[in-house]
Amino acid sequence: MIDAFLNYNFHGRTCVLLSPTGTDRGNVRYMGFDLYYLKTYQVKTFFDELLPLFGETREME
Repeated sequence: MIDAFLNYNFHGRTCVLLSPTGTDRGNVRYMGFDLYYLKTYQVKTFFDELLPLFGETREME
């Protein structure tokens, strides 16, 4: 669950869609909001879940 803490228009609405292909090639994720509406830990969690769908990982700090 992600809280949009600056723009409450997104609260409770579907604003991210994933179109998976079944592999890590050709997956598409559409986001209907800008990442600056999220807190830093939420962006990190988002990308930790998103990047493996594209065959990538985030470098740890």
